[in-house]
Amino acid sequence: MRRSKLPLLAASFVAAAFALSGCVFSFGSGSGEESSDVSVSEHPLNFGVGGVTFTEDGVLTTESGPVVAAPPESDVPDVALIFDPMCPHCATFEETSGPALKELVDNGDITLTMYPLAFVSPTASVDSVNALMAVTTYHPDAAYEFQSQLLAANLASQGSGLNDDELVSLAAEAGADSEEVESIIRNGTYNSFVDTIDGSLRGQTFPGTSVEVAGTPMVIVDGRSVEPAAIGSDAATALAALQQ
Repeated sequence: MRRSKLPLLAASFVAAAFALSGCVFSFGSGSGEESSDVSVSEHPLNFGVGGVTFTEDGVLTTESGPVVAAPPESDVPDVALIFDPMCPHCATFEETSGPALKELVDNGDITLTMYPLAFVSPTASVDSVNALMAVTTYHPDAAYEFQSQLLAANLASQGSGLNDDELVSLAAEAGADSEEVESIIRNGTYNSFVDTIDGSLRGQTFPGTSVEVAGTPMVIVDGRSVEPAAIGSDAATALAALQQ
């Protein structure tokens, strides 16, 4: 670790047996208009590799804008998790294996970089990732909790996703209650960055590997793909799968 984490859906993706069963790509995503009376960062912070990196010391902070790259190198397994906040299989994976991965992060056994895509719904996926970027920028300590709650809430929405009011409320419940976060959510401030990350990863070879990003959820550890189903629900099983 660097010591210095459905009706609408039927039209948006084809479910397939990908890893633990997952979402496969159909191309197209949306972006919104940006306007705000609140001063916010011109690009999302703490997303320097195109994802947010969780370490035992918290989120790895970065000031640069997102440029998609492999997770930062560390002295423990560097785990990349590629997901879409509207992917029901990602929500199932988070419910099953998320707590185990979080425990491994907190114990310093792994670093975890989450790379969000936005293909399942051309609007709701983009809105969700934009909201995650807002939370990660201004309240990085709330980022893991927010992404976990976001996956569960989007699954419960039965494919419609959350509206702006619901995203703002969910962010506040996770500990990200600020005018900046609300402004970014309501104005789609980071939508263009969502599109850039999605286009740089979806259907492409993951940086530094020969692994094609073919769907979600997808787990890549130190350059190799790991079946999400192998990770399981307890930390010991998860660590064994990631170290294998």
